[in-house]
Amino acid sequence: MKKWPLWLAGTFLMLQAILPGITGTHAIAASFCFLVLAPLLATFAAAWRCRSAGFQPSAGWSLAALSMLLWTLGMAASARQDLFLGNSAPAPADSVFLFILYGVPLTWAIASSWHVGETLAVRSIDAILAAALGVLYFVHSFTLASLDGDASAAHMDMLVWMFDAENAFLFAGLLTKWHGANERAERTFFGILSVYAGLYLVAAGCNNHLASLREDISLGTPFDVLVSIPFMVFATVCLLVPDAGAPLSPLPPRRRVHFIRSASPLAMALALLVVSLFVVRFKYGEGVAGILIAVLGYGLRTTLSQLRHIETEEGLRSEQRSLEKLALSDGLTGVRNRRAFDSALALEWRRAMRARQALSLLMIDIDEFKVLNDRYGHPAGDRCLRLVAGELQHLVKRPADLLARYGGEEFAVLLADTELAGAMALAEQLREAVQALQIDNTGSRLQVVSISIGVASVRPDDSAPAAALVQAADEALYEAKRQGRNRAVASRATGPRPTLSL
Repeated sequence: MKKWPLWLAGTFLMLQAILPGITGTHAIAASFCFLVLAPLLATFAAAWRCRSAGFQPSAGWSLAALSMLLWTLGMAASARQDLFLGNSAPAPADSVFLFILYGVPLTWAIASSWHVGETLAVRSIDAILAAALGVLYFVHSFTLASLDGDASAAHMDMLVWMFDAENAFLFAGLLTKWHGANERAERTFFGILSVYAGLYLVAAGCNNHLASLREDISLGTPFDVLVSIPFMVFATVCLLVPDAGAPLSPLPPRRRVHFIRSASPLAMALALLVVSLFVVRFKYGEGVAGILIAVLGYGLRTTLSQLRHIETEEGLRSEQRSLEKLALSDGLTGVRNRRAFDSALALEWRRAMRARQALSLLMIDIDEFKVLNDRYGHPAGDRCLRLVAGELQHLVKRPADLLARYGGEEFAVLLADTELAGAMALAEQLREAVQALQIDNTGSRLQVVSISIGVASVRPDDSAPAAALVQAADEALYEAKRQGRNRAVASRATGPRPTLSL
């Protein structure tokens, strides 16, 4: 394992603890340099992870980099106020605004379901809610302090507790998302940020309560290193821990994963609503705007997510129907296959039995097909099957009727509510149509492709199964072959009352 990130972090923190103490009057400036450089290194580390992930927003590292950059700018603004403008107030407006905005990208990462491919509209609503939360938090902060950072001791104490609340909210949200992550990259991302957020919660709390609120402690002491520790740990872990690895084992329960994904946007909307209720007491217009954004934003987000789920379900059902149709179709000829025929026969048999209607079956076989295959080859045989199937399908027009490839060069036509006379008439049309195709079959008796057809018809009842109809039609087909082929013959077998034919 590469150790240089550990050496870099250790050296950085050691220098931060030592140098301010030996720089004398420049201790505060030296301390600010380290306090700006630490989050900047964290920004670069997150950007490096973002580059490694292909700059995909779904990886989340771009949001982490943006968050670290905002904190860097906030500290740089504090340095500007203190070193160049002579404003030593603990909460100047520009730095506080950036420190609060630092939580917006992390809140966005917590609320959004990046790994399941949410739409741009939903992600945009999440961004608006997160930004509104940050802005209203800032508005509430400066109901306690002036824009130049002056505040009473009581208000300053409340402001510090507000920062603690923001940091606790981020830590709880990131840890919850880590707890519900079921993919390695997602678990790594939220795990690293959870470690950082936990350390930052402690470090910022100690710094704010033990240093910022006390007049006898200022910047330029070894105590400042506490603020840099979370950023250096974050940068080090980013450089050392890979996204790839063995699949998670065991996986978190699916119910937990789905609950956390669904509840995360609600948590952000509720947080915005709570902050808005605090703000509305001091800034009525801003508070009402926050409440409307929370309610309408979450409602619109829920509607769009529901719409996406409906579209996904419809797409899956359409795909399922397509697969079912494909599973019931013959790949060569495009007509229905044997499986579809068996299902249709069972269905139509029961339907004809209930309605006391006739059910007819045509069993069709291409005459001397082996002669064609042997003489011209299998590609020509396949072409013949497609041409014959197409012509048969053209004539079998009624929606309730079914043409299927029964097997090899044999086809079946199932005719609902059709008596024997109607079935024989259609069989003759089919025979003439195939012969009229004039498909060359040199070596056969007619020199062209022809078909033989066995016809059976019955009014089903409980005295015989549906297989009896197939057997009767098959026997009639055999008789057509025996009589010389290229003809349609009605079955002379008996079956369910009345007889299949006379």
